[in-house]
Amino acid sequence: MFFVIICFLYVPPPVNLQAEKTRVLKSLSNGNIDALECANDALKQDQEFMLSAVQKNGHALQHASEKLRADKKVILEAVRQNGYALQHANDALKQDREFVLKAVRLNGDALKYASDILRNDREIVLVALNENMDYDKYHQGDFLKECSSLRYASDSLKRDREFVLKTMGIGGSDALKHASDALKGDRKFVLEAMRRNGKALQYASDESLKDQEIVLEAVRQNGKALKYADNLLRGDRVFVLSAVEKNGDALQYASEKLQGDPEIKVTALCSQYKQATDNQEKLQLKHKIVRLVIETLDTRDNEKKPVNLIHYIDGDIRRDPPIIQAIIKNYSDKEILHVMLKTAIFGLSGDYDSDQTLVDKAFQQIDKGLFRLSLSDSEKEQWEKFKKTYGQPNPEVSRAGATPQNSGAQIPGL
Repeated sequence: MFFVIICFLYVPPPVNLQAEKTRVLKSLSNGNIDALECANDALKQDQEFMLSAVQKNGHALQHASEKLRADKKVILEAVRQNGYALQHANDALKQDREFVLKAVRLNGDALKYASDILRNDREIVLVALNENMDYDKYHQGDFLKECSSLRYASDSLKRDREFVLKTMGIGGSDALKHASDALKGDRKFVLEAMRRNGKALQYASDESLKDQEIVLEAVRQNGKALKYADNLLRGDRVFVLSAVEKNGDALQYASEKLQGDPEIKVTALCSQYKQATDNQEKLQLKHKIVRLVIETLDTRDNEKKPVNLIHYIDGDIRRDPPIIQAIIKNYSDKEILHVMLKTAIFGLSGDYDSDQTLVDKAFQQIDKGLFRLSLSDSEKEQWEKFKKTYGQPNPEVSRAGATPQNSGAQIPGL
């Protein structure tokens, strides 16, 4: 009796590559990069599939076949999605200047994995910086991604004064952060850097943050730079007055006490008013200034009244009838003379009471209409009485209306 033994050799069912493609791409979309690592090798060699994979996640390039990691089309697509994907590319391509230029044009972060020689290439670094400064890609509210590609540049370029300043001019405030220590310690360099990008103050040395000239240059370029200044400067009244005069946006970063100082607030608002280009915005700021001045004068007692407040108001706002009435109402005669001279005459110093020529010229200027606008009869009478008390006729001034000779003063058109 014979027995026939039949052996069956197990043959696995054919792989459904289409189903696996769908599964892997879905996993990549959800951030699971390991899904491709365990995928069928046929997928890792499939250019069309790998193009789809790196579009989902640039780092999927690391699981591509050796041939595809040298495929320029696949690599550039990966870099477009994630600049750091260049690290998975063939080493020869990282040294290919033409190819790396294309890569950094797509994503400036690719510079990090370019060859040492190419990271010392000025054109490539600047192209990377320009790409990374794309406003729509990186700007969210008040946050700007640290995007200066100088952090990936060679040490040689980080020591290059003109090159670092150029990168700051393009918009990379963090260029100072990655500049060499020698440049950070160069006061002239830091001053120039602040003129290019005030926000870079946040990366300056502690010594620079205490330097009034450096901080003022930064604030002039970007009011928000005061945020990074030394606390002593942010609480220094004289310094903060200078800062908000250059840029009203700086007020929000002054000490809490100084933010409530009427003269500093008026100065900041007037600075914003001068810089505003939109007519509606200018009108709103003007209303804020007028309201602040009137409220300040009406609510303060005589001992605490800021006599110099009007001095800080912009010239054309100072002509506003409510401002004029607030001056007449709240200041004594002597204070009005002080305000009048401080706001009407440049270059005045010393005892102004003794310079009657200047006093008479100021009276003449104001008499042209400044204090007569919207004044009540009693206010006009008070003004005439004030003139009789302090003013004296001056034929030369009345006749010619010219600036007094030898006084060195100029009368602005208030």
